[in-house]
Amino acid sequence: MSSVYVFDSGPFIQMFSYFYESTFPGLWKNFYQLIEDGQILSVKEVEKEITAREGVSKISEWAKKNAIPRPLFPFPTDQYGEVEQRAAERTVVDHF
Repeated sequence: MSSVYVFDSGPFIQMFSYFYESTFPGLWKNFYQLIEDGQILSVKEVEKEITAREGVSKISEWAKKNAIPRPLFPFPTDQYGEVEQRAAERTVVDHF
């Protein structure tokens, strides 16, 4: 089973702010492939956050465009609860 990476807004903002597609084409090619393969996804709240960013129209346009065909920002389903439970079982934080 392939890994799935759930992104908060930070990685998206960092990529659009510092890692320009024209300068890092390989990074972006791999990034797009991971999205297409369903290995990178996020949540609706992140979509709302990055589409509402003033002055950063490129990331906003990109997020809107990437809602289809494979939803990068899907609505929560019961499957998220299962994933969250598995992650909680695998995560050990001794200092709490």
